[in-house]
Amino acid sequence: MYGDRSRTFVTISWGNGVSASSPRIEQIQTDPPRRRTMEELEEASACYGERIARWCEGKEGTQVGRGECWDLADQAIKEVGRELKEETGGEHEGLAEAIEHAFGEVVYVNLEGKIGWGLERKVRRGDVLQFVYATFKTMYSDGSSTTSSAGTPETGHTAVVIEEWTGVGGAPIKVLQSNVGGSPLTRQGQFNLGDLVSGEVRVFRVMDEEWGGGPARPTL
Repeated sequence: MYGDRSRTFVTISWGNGVSASSPRIEQIQTDPPRRRTMEELEEASACYGERIARWCEGKEGTQVGRGECWDLADQAIKEVGRELKEETGGEHEGLAEAIEHAFGEVVYVNLEGKIGWGLERKVRRGDVLQFVYATFKTMYSDGSSTTSSAGTPETGHTAVVIEEWTGVGGAPIKVLQSNVGGSPLTRQGQFNLGDLVSGEVRVFRVMDEEWGGGPARPTL
């Protein structure tokens, strides 16, 4: 499975007249999930996002997993998915888990200051922020400035949104995050996404498992 959740399945078989030295190889490629509608995105936020945000808020001041930034979002998605399965007696399939640094459907992208929104021009509680070598430069009225960064090219930085954000008026986005300043504990923080000058920021809406993968294996 790839970062966009498209998948490649390869079947290698022999026997029934097929030589082991020249096996039969079949391959099938599945497409990424379809883009969800505005109503589906809002429903995902109401059903999953709020629960993810509350789960993370309950972990503030504690270490989640290894204390890595990725662990907070990953464990929140897994735990909320498990709860949904239990509450519905297995009727709900759970939530689509993270694939590398992709956590669901993209609802916001900021690439070196060039901004793109999805259908809903709003980031909601429980959405997941992913930074890749992001550098922020904040200018002040006296002409001075400060520079900060988040996320290396290799590992990035992950945070969970805890307050609705539209970017209006230059307001910062508020998050819970870990592995900041060398501390493994979960702490609140904020970022002024409008101050991004290099690197990339993406915001993901966590979706259900049906969106994330469908059947475990297609029929060849």
